Amino acid sequence: MKLSIFVPLTITLASSASAWIVNDYAKVTDCDVIPDGSFRSYEGSGRGTCHSFGSGDATTTCSVHSNGGRDVTEGCPKDISVSASVLVREAPNCIFYPELGCQGSAKVIASGTCVAGAFKSFNCP
Repeated sequence: MKLSIFVPLTITLASSASAWIVNDYAKVTDCDVIPDGSFRSYEGSGRGTCHSFGSGDATTTCSVHSNGGRDVTEGCPKDISVSASVLVREAPNCIFYPELGCQGSAKVIASGTCVAGAFKSFNCP
């Protein structure tokens, strides 16, 4: 009986460990949203797929956190966004690029790290 309880828990932990979350801050370079500012949060579970900020795709969900992060709206406008800083959350690391389509000089960013930069696309291997 104990084994049946343990097995689903193990499967749940394994599946949640493969997800990633990336925050994109368009107006601040330190990932510290100002009181009336906003940021976008991208979440997915696919590995190695290129994602462009603001363009949206079928493998990610995106939400806009406005009013200093207090208000959340599901879905993001489909405009091309250039980040001023990014914060990798819940992923071992992600790779960011200055051009769309994961082109240009790659920058590897570890989980829990905020990095300033004009990034347009990323992937989380």
